[in-house]
Amino acid sequence: MVILIVTNYFPPYSKGGYEMSCKDTCDYLDLKHKVIVLTGDYQFDHIKSEGIDNYEVNRSLMYIDYIAGGYKQKHNVERVNYELTKKTISDINPDVIYLWNQQGISLAPMFASQESKKPIVFDFGDFWYRLYLQGGIKDRFKRFAKEVLPFTVSGKPKWSNVVAVSQWMAEVLQSELKPEKLQVIGRGVDLKSVNEVSKDDGILKLMYSGRIDREKGLDICIESLRNLSEVNPDLDFEFNIFGDGDKEYLSKCLNLVKQYKLEDRIHYIGRVSNIYQEYAKHHILLMPTLATETFGRVVIEAMAHECIVIATDKYGPSEIIEHGVDGYLIPQGSSTEMTEIVASLHGNIDRMKLVGKNAKLKIENKYNLDRVNELREKVLQEEVINYA
Repeated sequence: MVILIVTNYFPPYSKGGYEMSCKDTCDYLDLKHKVIVLTGDYQFDHIKSEGIDNYEVNRSLMYIDYIAGGYKQKHNVERVNYELTKKTISDINPDVIYLWNQQGISLAPMFASQESKKPIVFDFGDFWYRLYLQGGIKDRFKRFAKEVLPFTVSGKPKWSNVVAVSQWMAEVLQSELKPEKLQVIGRGVDLKSVNEVSKDDGILKLMYSGRIDREKGLDICIESLRNLSEVNPDLDFEFNIFGDGDKEYLSKCLNLVKQYKLEDRIHYIGRVSNIYQEYAKHHILLMPTLATETFGRVVIEAMAHECIVIATDKYGPSEIIEHGVDGYLIPQGSSTEMTEIVASLHGNIDRMKLVGKNAKLKIENKYNLDRVNELREKVLQEEVINYA
């Protein structure tokens, strides 16, 4: 097959797990098919196309400036992205068009794809469509006006074949988009890249990994560990924070660390080049997220390294983790229950090893990257066959 993939961002320059998963899928599909990626030039201003792992990546899509751009800039982005997508489809004649995150690049690539009469599959890792399709009466009127005015780029979205990363997300998509076809396929971990486990049983090592902002609950981790140190002052642990994000929020969190006199136990590391090495060294990953996590890429990465995950009992993580078997789930916002679980695990080496091995086994059986990519490939192949 010739597969055209359209996404707003694409590694090595990206913002999160959505586009990293897109890259993982492209790498797999390229082993058997011809893959062309159409994306934007986020952090890649000096060149417009490149060869990555034998497939072409065209970084010519433009982004809407939601802060200072105005209607004229938005209209220009829509027109440029529409024409570029249309030309790309004409040039490569894809068997199927695979649409990932469209946030910031407008719905123009999707409308151009629909007009091409080619098979289309959507892969949803978040609810980007809400940015374009929801709103009040004024927004609905603007969309109607665009549909009837000849000089605008518009159309009616057709959600023909949709892949969701979790069951709860699929239920929302079914309610809001009513797609013709809908299936759930999670993300995966490349087992060949997993590091050998090297955990020091002498000290309990906990970690946080990911974007740092209020919704991710880093302050809840700090409150929990403060409780732990007060209830069990002799308990030996360290908590390392990996990632970056909201600087003001991070500063508040680090001030809490100073206020609670935990500087010798809690350390901010920042971004690292190989987070897998850190999963392999740490016993527990804390993820008390307040966000509506569609899946939980960090969760499966940690589990693959026998790093026990303590996460919020909602949304994506609650579908991945079986409480007390291969990880632990806590009520949203509860630092108390997190403290209790960490305290129960401390010193219980056999228990931690059992839960860690169960976690790794689940990843091998259910969230193996090759397995989930085989399922995605099958969706694309069936769409081409059925469309013909």
